[in-house]
Amino acid sequence: MAGWSGSRTTCALTCRIEVGMQVVAETDIRASFRACSAGERKRMRLPNLSEVEWENLDFLSWIDRSDPKTGYIVAMLADEREVGLVLRMVKATKSVARQSMCNWCRTIHPMGGVALFSTLRWNEQGKLGGTIGDYICADLACSAYVRRLKRSDQVQLPTMKSIEERIRDLNDHVELFINRVISEK
Repeated sequence: MAGWSGSRTTCALTCRIEVGMQVVAETDIRASFRACSAGERKRMRLPNLSEVEWENLDFLSWIDRSDPKTGYIVAMLADEREVGLVLRMVKATKSVARQSMCNWCRTIHPMGGVALFSTLRWNEQGKLGGTIGDYICADLACSAYVRRLKRSDQVQLPTMKSIEERIRDLNDHVELFINRVISEK
């Protein structure tokens, strides 16, 4: 399977910090999804891969054009396994303060900009319908937010972190989430 390109830094959780992804073939993307049937993988509507700005991604993510409550991510773990997850939007946030923060990239969004997404676990609990969820940018564009290629309409908390540190934090959060999904416990 395709890997990542760019410089590498190892963090405490042994996640890989990279400057962008290498192009990943459609067959490899589809093969990375384990918690869905072969038919679901085949019917999955991928983004136009020739238009993807791979160098600006920490993980590939997209929202299904025909079902905006379904999203997909494909990320590479520190051990170089590519993992694809089908994310189901449980609900968009509607907090009292009218703003919410993504747990992955720490971007603050106005109401509706963050959503609770869940995915099936990859163990016996998942076979029984067990899920893991997290509050994530509703458009799944965390890589663009940490690089400041995309901005939320909400005023952000001041940060002293560099873009590289924000990328490292994003990768840590994504890897922790994926490890929770695929763990045996």
